[in-house]
Amino acid sequence: MLTSIYEQLNNWMQTAVDYAWGTPLVVVLIGGGLFLTLYSGFRPLLRLGHALRVLTGAFDRDHDPGQITHFQALSTALAATIGVGNIGGVAVAITTGGAGAVFWMWVAAAVGMTTKFYSSSLAQLYRKEHPDGTVHGGPMYTIELGLGRAWKPLAIMFSVFGIVGCLPMFQTNQLASILDNQLGVQAIFTASCVTVLVAIVAFGGITRIGRLTARLVPSMCILYLSLGLALIVMRIHLLPGVIAQIFTEAFTGSAMGGGIVGTGVAHVIRTGVKRAAFSNEAGVGTAALAHGAAKTSEPIREGLVAMVGPFIDTIIVCTITACVILVAIGTVVIEGLPVNTIVQVDGEAVGVEWNDEKTEATFFVPSGRHSITCPSGDIKLVGTDDDIEAVENAQVVRAVFRPIPQTPMRNSTRRNADDRSDDVTQAPPPLKDVALTAAAFSSVLGEWAGYALVVIVALFAISTMLGYSFYGRQCFAYLFGANRSSVYTVIYLIGLFLGGVLQPDLVINTIDTAFAMMAVPNMIATVWLAPKVMKAANDYFRRLGDGEFHS
Repeated sequence: MLTSIYEQLNNWMQTAVDYAWGTPLVVVLIGGGLFLTLYSGFRPLLRLGHALRVLTGAFDRDHDPGQITHFQALSTALAATIGVGNIGGVAVAITTGGAGAVFWMWVAAAVGMTTKFYSSSLAQLYRKEHPDGTVHGGPMYTIELGLGRAWKPLAIMFSVFGIVGCLPMFQTNQLASILDNQLGVQAIFTASCVTVLVAIVAFGGITRIGRLTARLVPSMCILYLSLGLALIVMRIHLLPGVIAQIFTEAFTGSAMGGGIVGTGVAHVIRTGVKRAAFSNEAGVGTAALAHGAAKTSEPIREGLVAMVGPFIDTIIVCTITACVILVAIGTVVIEGLPVNTIVQVDGEAVGVEWNDEKTEATFFVPSGRHSITCPSGDIKLVGTDDDIEAVENAQVVRAVFRPIPQTPMRNSTRRNADDRSDDVTQAPPPLKDVALTAAAFSSVLGEWAGYALVVIVALFAISTMLGYSFYGRQCFAYLFGANRSSVYTVIYLIGLFLGGVLQPDLVINTIDTAFAMMAVPNMIATVWLAPKVMKAANDYFRRLGDGEFHS
């Protein structure tokens, strides 16, 4: 019964995601970001060098209003974005939308840089300063103070969905997934330990979070990028084909390997934009909550700093992840395979994913050449990167392709309860999330790389959880008062624990729906108040050109 309820709930959430992330929202995020880019005359993007100087602390002033430095604000925002969304989220994008989804992630990130410039500048222009020196800024304050109290329902809408969207369920879920796949650690144990660890830091507020993330984020980025670049260098001969695949599938709608989704271009675009929004949060408005707390008397300065986020997050980190996966994987699709049968590769069962019509199965196997055994019947192999030579008596004689690595089968055999004599083999499920990325690293660099990724994902996940704890607390404080924000921390920790034990589909659908509902009010306010930002930006750039600011 519980399984039936769970499946029904997941179906409802999937329907909600399909509606929420329909064409209108994609148009709002991409079209709105493109409008803001053109409206700005590309001037913020041309000041990227100045933004990097600001990050060095050259313009920090202790007496400026705010709670954290420019660098700490960006680190907190990046801690919430450079997380498992860059590792597991990219894998989800590729397995559900094909390699072409990566291209649309790039597009969303490119226009998202300007969107973040506007939304974070607004968070500074319309923030509340309190007598004790603390500040509150973000889309809900931008809406109420910038658009007026008549628009407050939009501010409430953002805050309500922000409370849900900023629950760290996906991060815990993916951390539990990779620990289970790589080390066999039970999900409930992972969820419990992470909940306690995050609670220690999260109750310390934005100052403690800012200090910790400023140390964590640079080191974990360097570690992950080094590992990813090492893998890509080893498969550098495949990189041109991967880049071509990304651009081709962006406009053809083909899923990778021709078999996982095989849907239209619209689905590929939606998938790319949706995963980019989860990855860098441009247009969603969450990063503005961190940038609104930065110490500065120049709102535009913090907007320029915020602009760096999507570039690092998506253009660099997500691209590395995508290339890692695509140079290490491929698919084999079999037509005519009897439903619910087990495919064996070199005598070992592999996971099989069926299409809706139950006429085609996709299965994933380790890298290399293999003997693939299928049940007897009319079997046709399609969609491989290279030719599979022959099928004789349901036995694939030789297969040469770039396959999707499969997870090692833990507890894949169980004894018969009656006589304890018969082994019943169970095929593992196909890999779709962070476990796929880990398997890609392991298949090329060796098992040690998979274990190294466990450490990296743990750092990514925990830093993201810390950033989200501040975001959600800000939304809760707006609705119920700052003196009750500790109540949200308890809710947050409960959500953190549940995320570790729930199935990933329900977790992803829940967060995706909340993010969509946050993006609507944020983009309305950002576009509507864009002239206010450009007025302040023109003044700032003029004074910068006149040499008014000295480091």
